[in-house]
Amino acid sequence: MGVSGHAAAPDGTVNAAGVLADRLPMELLEEKERRAVLFLKEAASDGYGEGLGIACADALSGRLTCNAGVVRLKKGRISLVLDIRYPVTMESSRFMPKLQEKAKQAGYRITAVQDSAPYYRDKEDPLVTVLMNAWTQETGQTGEPFVMGGGTYARHIPNAVAFGPGMSRDYTAAGLPEGHGNCHCADEAESVENLKCAVRIYVRALLGLDRWLGEKEEK
Repeated sequence: MGVSGHAAAPDGTVNAAGVLADRLPMELLEEKERRAVLFLKEAASDGYGEGLGIACADALSGRLTCNAGVVRLKKGRISLVLDIRYPVTMESSRFMPKLQEKAKQAGYRITAVQDSAPYYRDKEDPLVTVLMNAWTQETGQTGEPFVMGGGTYARHIPNAVAFGPGMSRDYTAAGLPEGHGNCHCADEAESVENLKCAVRIYVRALLGLDRWLGEKEEK
């Protein structure tokens, strides 16, 4: 089971493992098998851990997400990999006992846990403010910094945040069909104009950080 920071899962997401568990003829299974399949169904029933009793949320980063990502059947044994991304104000020790007990009741046991603790910087942090000002000045738009569940380089560098252009994209010129081109999607792409704008944003950001650090030293 992988345990990491938070990321929002869209409502209505269909999990293949959940569909499989739902379609299995439970009346043909023995009690031990039924409990194992029921646990799989509960783990994949929604994207927020409701079925497993570990759902939680906070105002900073939203709801815990739980993805039943990999299911294997080998030598009569079912193994399941869960990707759990929990709120930044939460600790895994608060929900792991519930998950362990639920798994035990279904005949599972947790064999491995990889926990990457959440990393968070307040949106009012001067570092974040400098970066957001650079983005606003170059794009002429207003926006808010946000918390996401994906792990970035920021957690490995002291006093860092993940920062990028975060702009809308028009893929019609590239001739891509609907649903293609976006991040982590088929034909992932970026427009040349956005790349040029990103460079200008980064230059503004570096100049702003240089001024900010200089002012800090003078104080």
